Amino acid sequence: MHASDQDKLIELIYDTAQFPDAWGMVFDALNRCFGFDAWLLLRFHKGASAGAPELLAHGGERISAMAPDRYTEHYSRLDERAAATIKAGTGQITNCQRHFDNRYVARSEFYQDFLIPEGLRYAMASCVHRSPEQDYVVSVQRGIERGGFSQSEEALLRCITPHFGKALHLAERINETQRRSDIAYEAMNRTDIAVISIDEHFRFHHANRFGESLLRMPGFLDFRWGHIAFSDHVVQQDFYSLVLRCAVSGESGFMLLPPGLDGKRRFSLTVFKASRHSTIRTARPASEIICLFSPLDVRRVITVRQLMAFFRLSPAEARLARALATGESLEDYVAAEGVKLTTVKTQLRSIFTKTGTRRQATLVSLLSSIPVVRS
Repeated sequence: MHASDQDKLIELIYDTAQFPDAWGMVFDALNRCFGFDAWLLLRFHKGASAGAPELLAHGGERISAMAPDRYTEHYSRLDERAAATIKAGTGQITNCQRHFDNRYVARSEFYQDFLIPEGLRYAMASCVHRSPEQDYVVSVQRGIERGGFSQSEEALLRCITPHFGKALHLAERINETQRRSDIAYEAMNRTDIAVISIDEHFRFHHANRFGESLLRMPGFLDFRWGHIAFSDHVVQQDFYSLVLRCAVSGESGFMLLPPGLDGKRRFSLTVFKASRHSTIRTARPASEIICLFSPLDVRRVITVRQLMAFFRLSPAEARLARALATGESLEDYVAAEGVKLTTVKTQLRSIFTKTGTRRQATLVSLLSSIPVVRS
């Protein structure tokens, strides 16, 4: 393989960390170096409940439509090549013709019932990446008419397997970061606080759903050329000073927005400087400023569904408890629901028992302290 071709192949391998579909291009390029008829990328889970391996990617002219499912559901348990590859260690090449001779192949259910009918016979594989929870195996395979893999082909595969491992490790890190980001984003979208992140130059970076709604609200925030600003000039000047002071000092800042700025609600604004976790250093990285817009006239009360789940209240008890948490009196509730006062008092005693409270004021205080999120 020429050095330029090897560089292109390695570049493609690292592309797979972010674009898993690029595995096909990786093996197409590798196939031009030494021919094979099929390729597989497998992930084997460890532990008692490991189960069948995952077929992360595969390709080649010799793999039929049903072969992947047949392999993972049944024949992977009979494939001693995989066990030998993992046992050999990370980066080692297992050339099956050196381990499984024709006599073994003739007696093997895996070869006779699955692999050979698929038009394949020889394989060269490597455990390219190993983590505490799983092993990754790359395999290239040939039909019997091509013959086995040579020592020079083994050497070429051995040369690039470290890059397979690093790319898969990088993919794990990217996936974990994305998973954490998705969790954080989902959590932000379940609150009544608008979250908008900007830099010290007021360039917009990110917003949760409530924050996006504020950006679309006429007369509240202007969003132009990637920057945000308040429509009200006086408010914008105070906001400008608050953000710059936060960016320089690192201290949080607070601001009470005028009533009716959006024509409907009033907000408090909290700004703080986000912690930097990046290992990439620049001459002067821009500060990430988080802006929290909290509506002052919104009071969310625990839901009936939450009350039933938390305290095992009946539906009627949960409705009564929620009404009390919103400020209704027993008399108001009786009149609104059309039930007897004696019935409501019986329900209230049951609520006290289930919530571990003794007085109505204590009950309301308890229910008001429970955070409420959007379902």
